[in-house]
Amino acid sequence: MTKTRFAQIAFFLALGYWIYQFFRADLSLFGIHFRLMTYWGLSLAVVVHFLHWRGRTREARGRGREYGEARRRGREYSAPSRHHGFTTMAVVVNLLVVFLYWRLYFIDPKLVNGDGIPVWHQEYYLHLVGPCLLVIDGVWLARAFRQIWRGVATTIGICIIYTIWVEGAVRPLNTSPQGSVTSGLPYPFLNDMEFDARLIFYAQTMLTALIFYGICWLVGQGWKRYD
Repeated sequence: MTKTRFAQIAFFLALGYWIYQFFRADLSLFGIHFRLMTYWGLSLAVVVHFLHWRGRTREARGRGREYGEARRRGREYSAPSRHHGFTTMAVVVNLLVVFLYWRLYFIDPKLVNGDGIPVWHQEYYLHLVGPCLLVIDGVWLARAFRQIWRGVATTIGICIIYTIWVEGAVRPLNTSPQGSVTSGLPYPFLNDMEFDARLIFYAQTMLTALIFYGICWLVGQGWKRYD
């Protein structure tokens, strides 16, 4: 399978599940399913796979200055370098989704799902298969973990934006799920935590994201030796 075909298949899978969520979401809630980090990760995956598909198609057609430069350097063009920071951020967000979901799921599924039970194929695509496809595309195929500071900045930025989103908009404008402390936050366990405890959780999550970024960067650096 070529890199272009991989990105194409991954894009249509991600897009299909992105559309599918609108038939499963509770449309009465503010933010609908975009309250959840899972669907931020899915949306980012749709964009990244599309960018890689488009970029590799340009390569195959021999168009663009980026392709010509890559050829002169004896390298294969995979995606414009200006997209690498965005790609790395999307990969890290999806790794966070996998880590946090299954960590809490194995403690108690209700911590993340509440009383709702996702369809099995939806659950495994969103929290395992989809993120794995993005990791393969971003780390190994696109070799996106090159611009470390840009990637770190976008990763920290998305974590801060999501925190502001759920605390500043989602929580005040929703009354469910309800917890012992507050209500409206997208994941049930957050509603049982005091604000200070939630801030610590968000900070720990951001630190975990940076650790994942570092791991992916090291893997990418090691993989260069096999080029």
